[in-house]
Amino acid sequence: MTLSIGFLVGTTYDAWRDYIRAFENQLGTYRWKKGTSFNIEYQVASGLADLYDAIAADFANPKRSTPINVIVTGGTGPTVACIKATETIPIVFATAANGAALVASASGNVTGISNEQTAHVAHRLQHMQANLPTLGRNFRVGPIGNTNAANVQDEMKEVQKQAAKLGLKFYQSTMALQTVDHIHPVMQDLKTNGVQALFVCTDPLITSNADILNEYAAIARLPTMHAFKKNFSQKGSMWWGPKLGNMFSQAADFVYTFGTTGTLLPPTTASAFEHYP
Repeated sequence: MTLSIGFLVGTTYDAWRDYIRAFENQLGTYRWKKGTSFNIEYQVASGLADLYDAIAADFANPKRSTPINVIVTGGTGPTVACIKATETIPIVFATAANGAALVASASGNVTGISNEQTAHVAHRLQHMQANLPTLGRNFRVGPIGNTNAANVQDEMKEVQKQAAKLGLKFYQSTMALQTVDHIHPVMQDLKTNGVQALFVCTDPLITSNADILNEYAAIARLPTMHAFKKNFSQKGSMWWGPKLGNMFSQAADFVYTFGTTGTLLPPTTASAFEHYP
């Protein structure tokens, strides 16, 4: 049997190119060959929530010409869409903000690797304090992210909570950021209201448009903290977060185990982290 994998690319394909390669390469270490042992159907959502639902529904459609045996996702929103679409097809998330909550919301068909994004907010803020000495210890930080995404809303609340503990000033824009066109006006609002550094709350919309966000941040002279190396820019930004390549490779281990044994490995969390500077 050739395992049919439906891969919901929550970002653009280019944004995840290296991680997709890590996923495929890991399957190759098991001597699996594309076209013989497995096939992968990639569907790209580019951070658009409506496309998550449409792609998930297509993967779950029992009447499609090539039935999907296992779905791979990256990001909370894409995973939620797939959970809503099917209770039977196994879903493996290569990365998601709170994996335990996703698994608990499903009917036993979901597993994967959680990046525990909200849990690491304090680490990122402390890293900002340590590496932005010219701003002092009490600079004003502002979160920026897709306000349509529930996990981003949770992360923004945690930024406010942890900023208070660290003695940082905090400002959150009241403007919605739900499309790429909203990035610039939201950033202008943050700058106008005295924000001295940006804390990026990541989801596929932001990852798909990280270059645009970084360019506006550089123009505004706002140092920027990212959660992933992929979103980093040399124009004044930094990152602290999990090694996504490792997580996507581990997702391949989950898929291989299901393909060879019919069982799902238990969910886990990221175990390797990196930062700059």
